Amino acid sequence: MINSPTGYFRRLRMTRFGALLALAMPVAGHAQCPDTALDPSSYTSASEDNQIVVYFRGQPGAIPIGAFFSLDITICDSAKRWAGTLTVDASMPAHGHGMNYQPEVQATASGFIAEGLLFHMPGQWRLDFNLQGDAGSQHIYSFIEIE
Repeated sequence: MINSPTGYFRRLRMTRFGALLALAMPVAGHAQCPDTALDPSSYTSASEDNQIVVYFRGQPGAIPIGAFFSLDITICDSAKRWAGTLTVDASMPAHGHGMNYQPEVQATASGFIAEGLLFHMPGQWRLDFNLQGDAGSQHIYSFIEIE
């Protein structure tokens, strides 16, 4: 079970409250993209310049421990959907290891779906979103706490 997903939006080393303030501006500017205020089970993370925002949520619901799950991902680049490619990975920085499985990412009509993720233990996980597009690459990450 996820402990307060909205409390774990982090960009770089910002505090929980700083990240929420920093994300308030880009979320408002991405009119074509999801509004996480309407979906408390979703997460948001932004690029350092706040031009690209990654919205994601577990499928079929809460992210479990010890069971495969998928992420429904929408990436917005300055109010339009991301047209590039995406890879996803996850790790536990405090333990120095990642997942035992490599997820597969597929483009969908609304964004991307990453399938085959498995968090084998509780704790803080770091999701890494590696984006590749015409203008270059971006690396965006988000920390979430799994209990």
